Amino acid sequence: MTAPGKGFFKSRALDSLEDCLRAFASEERLDKHDAFFCAKCAAHGSATKTMRVHRFPRCLALHIKRFKAHPSAPTTKLTDAVSFPLTDLSLSHIASDACVTPEHLLRYDLYAVSNHTGSLSSGHYTAACKLQTADGQAWFRFDDAAVSRISPKSIPAQDVYMLFYVQRAELELAPTSVFV
Repeated sequence: MTAPGKGFFKSRALDSLEDCLRAFASEERLDKHDAFFCAKCAAHGSATKTMRVHRFPRCLALHIKRFKAHPSAPTTKLTDAVSFPLTDLSLSHIASDACVTPEHLLRYDLYAVSNHTGSLSSGHYTAACKLQTADGQAWFRFDDAAVSRISPKSIPAQDVYMLFYVQRAELELAPTSVFV
């Protein structure tokens, strides 16, 4: 996925979730058309902006930007593959200096994915979820009324629309009595 033309990632391909998160947290120069407005002096001026997270949730939903608007052309769907970790996603690199979340809670494991196939005008959504089974945890694909057991490696990276992660510490507290 290519970042919209600003900052450090202006022309770099973003082919992993980690790259997307680094782009989100990269320093961006604000000037010309998107200059910073100072309410105190009532003037526009150049500035730098950096996104950081102060408090992290137990469950994290990440939306992958799959649509690109063009000023003089129709919006297009982005279908580039974006790789993502199944376990141990670290978010320490986007934590602010004033982050109140303990370091051990900045690590996440994937538990669900929403996929979209098709175009801007039509398409189909499916999901993949990790569930507790009688013989441990397993991944399942949900496609309308059809449910099938899958390998998480079979989740198509070019169709991923949303990723759902849970803090690693929360997994230890998850119920184990739900069986599929």
